[in-house]
Amino acid sequence: MVFNVQVMRAIAATLVVWVHTQELIVTDVLPHWLRSFGYGGVDLFFVISGFIMVRTTQNKNIRPIQFYRKRILRVAPLYAFFTMLVVILSATMPDVLKSTQIEFSQIAKSLVFIPFEKTPDSLYPIYYLGWTLNYEMFFYSIFAVALLLPKRARLMAITAVIVSLAGIGNSIGGLSDYGVAAFFYTRPILMDFVLGVLTASYFHDSARIARNPMRWWVCLAAGASWLAFGGQVIGFGDLPVSPSTDTFLRFGIASGLIVAGVVGLEQSGTRIGSPLMQ
Repeated sequence: MVFNVQVMRAIAATLVVWVHTQELIVTDVLPHWLRSFGYGGVDLFFVISGFIMVRTTQNKNIRPIQFYRKRILRVAPLYAFFTMLVVILSATMPDVLKSTQIEFSQIAKSLVFIPFEKTPDSLYPIYYLGWTLNYEMFFYSIFAVALLLPKRARLMAITAVIVSLAGIGNSIGGLSDYGVAAFFYTRPILMDFVLGVLTASYFHDSARIARNPMRWWVCLAAGASWLAFGGQVIGFGDLPVSPSTDTFLRFGIASGLIVAGVVGLEQSGTRIGSPLMQ
């Protein structure tokens, strides 16, 4: 695994934590960009996920069922634990979680990564953070099917499917038009995975990597700047559905630049991060 990408995973996790921590801070104290850029942590995670899936399978012959089983075993047990923990807490201490009664169908859909409308215009599963895993598992499904194709055709197929879905999403105005699944799985945020896939494909050919790290520092700096301030330039939109999944232009492209930058730096001989991570 690329060391610099591991550093970015830690940073992405920190950004996600910041999103939830800043909700406890008096909002007038901090500028809007500082309170909001943490939402880019999810986009960064998705770009990294696309990169890692390609990187770890490029030189291997992996069967789809083998790949998917490994992903399920890595994700599902811990997610099921936290989901059921929320169910128990909701039943025993509803005032603490400020939640309504949870239905059995919601539990079942949460456990098998099927999105649903928990409350009007809210697509969060029972365990709040699980919406990102719904996207991850969907991407894994596409990736697993692509493993049936010749190696040269896999990445092209993955890219074509996701770009097509995101394109279809432009014609879907809201949940009431075509339903939850059609809305959820055609959001622009899916394009983050494509950036990760394309980045891994580009860096697979080491002969194309510039040994001078300057261009990768510029790439990293541009991505970090866009992640911090892109929302102020583009705006944050007015999509009434939560979670926000129209973040590709605001945070996805920036995340792609960041991942490309750190991978390019490492392949040109430069590692970043704390010595404690080495």
